[in-house]
Amino acid sequence: MNTNIPILPNVIESLSSGIIIIDKSDCITFINSVAERLLGSKEKEVLFKPTDYLFSEKIIFDILANVKKTEEPLNYKITITKPRKRNINLSATPVFDQEGKYNGTLVVLINTNKEKPIKFQLLKQNQKATIGTLTSWVAHEVRNPLTSMNVHLELLKGEVSENIKSPSPEILELVETLEGEVERLNNNLNEFLNFGKISSTKKKLSNLNEVVKSIIELVQPEAEMAKVEVGLKLQEDLPKTLIDVAQMRLVILNLIKNSIQAMPEGGKLIITTQKKENKVNLKIKDQGVGIPKEDLKNIFDFLYTKKKDGTGLGLTISKRIVKEHDGDIFAKSQVNKGSVFTLTLPVV
Repeated sequence: MNTNIPILPNVIESLSSGIIIIDKSDCITFINSVAERLLGSKEKEVLFKPTDYLFSEKIIFDILANVKKTEEPLNYKITITKPRKRNINLSATPVFDQEGKYNGTLVVLINTNKEKPIKFQLLKQNQKATIGTLTSWVAHEVRNPLTSMNVHLELLKGEVSENIKSPSPEILELVETLEGEVERLNNNLNEFLNFGKISSTKKKLSNLNEVVKSIIELVQPEAEMAKVEVGLKLQEDLPKTLIDVAQMRLVILNLIKNSIQAMPEGGKLIITTQKKENKVNLKIKDQGVGIPKEDLKNIFDFLYTKKKDGTGLGLTISKRIVKEHDGDIFAKSQVNKGSVFTLTLPVV
């Protein structure tokens, strides 16, 4: 059977669209590999057979019949359900022989489900490039002056103590304020620089319990000063997971510090680990002030914060790191009752 439609197989096979050619007798005379995948059929199963061997949706038959009748092209957005649900842009164009008579239909299928991930991937790549450039600039143009400020502040403190026998409370307060502000700027800068370094991971099989224990040793003095009692409920036979230990320490440390700060009057902080299905779960539960419902959905957003001295980067950094590890992080909270942050990581 010959459709008299010229075909360039190599070119058509290289396209990202599904291509199908149907002759004037409503039989399939060509189908490329993309169309095979989209429709879940093999060429040998449908070639030179009626269209109902390939299509199952009534709307497609209606479109083909309309094109054949009117000899005009049609474009539709449709949903197919076999072999699985997909959103498709379907273009049906009449093909004519040398005498101008209808000789068949060219069908082009575009899987629109692919468009969003592709655009998202391009956007993600652009964001990483921009963040990398900005991070390099900040590291050089801000870190160096800040270091200089810190050095000169130390010199100033030395001059005050050596040359002023009884410095006034105002002078001491000014120096202390400067010292506090430089430290705050330095902390904020470190958070921003951490935000730009996330993509470079050095993952190895590690036990999350050991990471948690090392962090508790670090924050225990801070917790005691804040009258926060830390409790650990760590599963003994917790399977290892593939993580960048330094980055995961940053995430867990940030979550624990947030919980301690959320309990200005003291309280209990419970940290739990357990394997659930094919994931390792880490839960950090506090008895803090809680997060209002209207804020809860935004807490992982870039630069979103309700803290007086917050940067809006801590939870954003944590989310990015966890996502880089193919995991997830989410929160539940009630005002004046506390919050629970849950971190999940895949078991290898």
